Amino acid sequence: MSKEKKSEAKTSPANTAKTKEDVSSLPELVREDPEIIENLKRLDPEQIRMLSVTLGRSKTTYSGPLPPAEQFRIYEEACPGAGERILAWADKEQAFRHGIDTKLSDAMIKDTEQGQKLGFAVMVGLMGSAVVCGWIGQPWLGAAFVAATALDVVRKFIDGRGEKDES
Repeated sequence: MSKEKKSEAKTSPANTAKTKEDVSSLPELVREDPEIIENLKRLDPEQIRMLSVTLGRSKTTYSGPLPPAEQFRIYEEACPGAGERILAWADKEQAFRHGIDTKLSDAMIKDTEQGQKLGFAVMVGLMGSAVVCGWIGQPWLGAAFVAATALDVVRKFIDGRGEKDES
């Protein structure tokens, strides 16, 4: 084939139609740029297909409550003030979470203190019952109260706490 015939083959109506079909699978941004379309006409259909698969699968991810700075710029261009609203939302969310954490910590401390007070009251009651039993002539019953108190105190020392947190 001569150079003229090769050139005609690249720009022939059949080849252009095939390229347009292949280009239709590319993202819209790429399809709208005439310079890109002109360069794509030089590729064979398989190369265009591979390019469309690659472009179709590209994405940006990030983790955390706030988008990256570049994304903030895009939000501001699309909707002025959006970046400020996102930051205000993040501040409110953080304050809310800190408030919940504070309330949860206070409740756990209160629960622990209440458990210690009630445990002490039960221990005093059992020891008092042991003394009363000994005083009224029931030493075996008094010994049972002392044993129950001692076993509970020893168990607390061994375990460290009544209920272990798994978190």
